[in-house]
Amino acid sequence: NPDHAYALYKHGGHALYCRAPPDVEQPLVASFLADTGLGCGQYDPSGRSTTCLGRGEVETFISPKNHVTDFHTDFQENFTFQLSGVKKWRLRQGSVKHPIRGCTPHYAETSESIETQLKTARLSNPNFSFDKPNPNNSFGKEEEVIMTAGDVLYFPAGMWHSVETLEEGIS
Repeated sequence: NPDHAYALYKHGGHALYCRAPPDVEQPLVASFLADTGLGCGQYDPSGRSTTCLGRGEVETFISPKNHVTDFHTDFQENFTFQLSGVKKWRLRQGSVKHPIRGCTPHYAETSESIETQLKTARLSNPNFSFDKPNPNNSFGKEEEVIMTAGDVLYFPAGMWHSVETLEEGIS
């Protein structure tokens, strides 16, 4: 409900996370994968192909100032386009080479998927720990990136990242 979402954002200080409807998302993802060569040139928006290597989502984040999403990893490659506002990204390389699940410790108190996230991560790294970046689940030094309107950020699947909104905006 758009009215409830607006109230939660404007008066409750909540960020909004919106996924594009399939009729918008599918042509955008297909075009992006074809133009970049990701997905090895294969994309089946119907989802019926068993050999389709490309898959993607189009998501919009509308964030109030000071909103923080704590460290987590995603299972897909990420391209973030900052449309307005300013965000600070903290990034650290994850130890899971080809993640098939994300890792979301910031949902630990409410998530029913923690066990499957941990088990799938341990297929790649038997010492993986379900926590913020640490020596058992990441390596290298933490990097910081400030994004402003017009910036684009790419980071690979499995990269630990935390995002702080410094100035209200959309990405």
